Amino acid sequence: MSFYEKQLKLKADELISKTIKINEANRALAVANLKLESKTAELDNSNKSLFESNREIAEINKELAETNKALVLTNRQFAELNQESTALSEELALAYQKIEQQNQTYAAFINIAAHELRTPSQAILGCAGIAKRDPAYKEDKQGYLHVIYRNAFRLDKLIKNILDVTRIEGNTLQLDKQRFNLNDVLLSVIEDAQTQILANNSKIKLSVSLDKSSSTSSADAEKHDGPISVEADRERITQVLYNLLDNAIKFSEEGIISLAVERKRNNEDNDDAKEVIVISVKDTGSGIHPEIMPKLFSKFASKSFSGTGLGLYISKGIVEAHGGKIWAENNTDGKGASFSFSLPLDK
Repeated sequence: MSFYEKQLKLKADELISKTIKINEANRALAVANLKLESKTAELDNSNKSLFESNREIAEINKELAETNKALVLTNRQFAELNQESTALSEELALAYQKIEQQNQTYAAFINIAAHELRTPSQAILGCAGIAKRDPAYKEDKQGYLHVIYRNAFRLDKLIKNILDVTRIEGNTLQLDKQRFNLNDVLLSVIEDAQTQILANNSKIKLSVSLDKSSSTSSADAEKHDGPISVEADRERITQVLYNLLDNAIKFSEEGIISLAVERKRNNEDNDDAKEVIVISVKDTGSGIHPEIMPKLFSKFASKSFSGTGLGLYISKGIVEAHGGKIWAENNTDGKGASFSFSLPLDK
């Protein structure tokens, strides 16, 4: 092979080598183009998604702007409403002060009026009582005296009730506590109840169970025999007993009124159980009307045309002032109701 042929062959080989490299470069470029196209497609998709996102963000921003406008309007309305509420609260406070002043004036007037009325009622009662006992009065005049005395007694009771209500509501009910035998008070009230039953020609019988012990052992029963010593306001406890028996007689046309006294343990204080005396009055009358039951011990809670509906309210105030409780329920046999109250006993 000549020198020229050798040179030509070298150039040919060199050209082939370059051609191979160019082909490889073209192949690499083709691959790179494919990747670039893929990336471009992905970028286009991303741009589309970004465009959609931007549009959604724009819509959200628009809604948010509208919401902000509405919120500004609501805040302005709320501020106006708050101003109105503040003004209304001030008006209500002034009105409440006026009502309180009127209530105080009303209570003071009722208190003064009741005291003023009590003076003549006491005079009427006293004079009528003396006249009833005076043999100089003819028998045909005695009927008038009975009417005067009976109505003066009712008036005096109403005045006392009004005074008691004002004291209870004004937290000025004062107790004159002393130690006494509860059985003596019970017997006195029972005697008055018997007199009332006879005067009304009623078909009611009175059943009494005094100092009934809840103990089971004979030793405890023996310990509870005898007087029931309590420290309380004797006159006020008598008033409560009289109210309960008077109601029982008033709402019972016939049957038996039972008065029972029982010592019990008040387990509401858990381990520190205290002994209480529970006095119950059970009648066989019409029972407690369902409409009255929820407000039984409130003022004027009565469906009767006789009485003011103050007796139970006053009794509740007196019992609670002694640290006791009062409650009522219709009897399970459907005949009449039972009223009970408790008084704490010393250990």
